[in-house]
Formats: sequence, structure tokens, C-alpha cells
Amino acid sequence: MTELREGGCLCGAVRYTATGEPMRAFVCHCRFCQRVTGSTSAALVSYPLDAVQFRGESMARHAHTSEGSGKSVFVHFCPRC
Repeated sequence: MTELREGGCLCGAVRYTATGEPMRAFVCHCRFCQRVTGSTSAALVSYPLDAVQFRGESMARHAHTSEGSGKSVFVHFCPRC
């Protein structure tokens, strides 16, 4: 049986469905993740792009360059929340 996970933002304007097992799950404590969450860390799960479907409103996007690796990091979020 294929795992199915569903969720969304607090106001319900953005919903997602993830199918299958995640590629990885981890907790990040970098300063950027602390700023994004307003906490000491961020719990993150990665899925292949074709395993996740979004519905509802289009998400807003924030672009950031990682201080450690220099790579681009994109945070997608509900524009209402």
C-alpha cells in the first residue's frame, strides 16, 4: 500500500498531498531556518517533485542565498497566512 500524506497551511487556502515515502527527513538548526520558523530549528521532509501535488491558492516564494553553501534556497508559503 502506498503511503499518502495530506496537509496544508493554517488558513486552508493551500493544501498538499504527498505520495510514497519521503527521500529524507531532518531537522535543521541554521540561522535561516531559525528565522523562517521563529524557533530553534525547522523539521523538514523531502519528496520527489512528482510525488507532491498542491491545490488551492498559488503560493508566494521567498528566495535566499545560503550563507554556508552559497546555493539558492526557496521558501514557498501561503500568501494569506
